[in-house]
Amino acid sequence: MDKSTYQERVLEAAIEQNERLLGHREPDGYRALNGAFILSRAEFQKCCERIKRPNEYYKDRLKTHACTYEHVANLRGVDPKDLRKAVKKYRKTQQQSNKAA
Repeated sequence: MDKSTYQERVLEAAIEQNERLLGHREPDGYRALNGAFILSRAEFQKCCERIKRPNEYYKDRLKTHACTYEHVANLRGVDPKDLRKAVKKYRKTQQQSNKAA
């Protein structure tokens, strides 16, 4: 695997993860008639299989799960540890650029 391509994927995943955690970007999905959030086929990953199905009391189970490091790493095909490091680095650079502005 080309290392630069993998690093680019990690950076893209880090940006997406940060935006999901901040609530600026939502996972791909829709609201069912009962109000439960359902992930799209493209968004649904192997890690989602162990999450209990949403119900009337816990409508956002899958949406919450889709904002985890594990899920975004699986979605983007990167290692979760690499993603955590990249998010930390990305946030640090964002803070520095905000201070400079």
